[in-house]
Amino acid sequence: MNSNQEFAESLRQIADLYENNPDFPQPNGAFFEIYNCDDKEILRKAIRAMGKAEKNFYDSSSPTSLMEISRTFGNIKVTLRPYRSTVCERKVVGTKTVVEQVPVTFKEVEKEVELVEWECAPLMEAS
Repeated sequence: MNSNQEFAESLRQIADLYENNPDFPQPNGAFFEIYNCDDKEILRKAIRAMGKAEKNFYDSSSPTSLMEISRTFGNIKVTLRPYRSTVCERKVVGTKTVVEQVPVTFKEVEKEVELVEWECAPLMEAS
């Protein structure tokens, strides 16, 4: 069994958990974000496999700019986030002058902070 088959089996086990336990709480937003997809050929195959996907681009001025390819399956969003440079060539087409605010001094102040310990009651056994 390859790693994708093992992953699919894990998803089936999670689906069984939800189907067999209708009151089991759902996650706060179900999504898969995949960042390790910077091999051009693997990315090309993944995009093709996703079918009709949305493509979004982030700040093009950043040298580590990401792009986003996503598709929603039912209530679950699958997103590929490769570096934009995986599929695009970055070209500087000019320059512009911008005004930035930068900190010029820092001041040390004392403040009181809480010291915290957690005391937890034993949970019911999971099995």
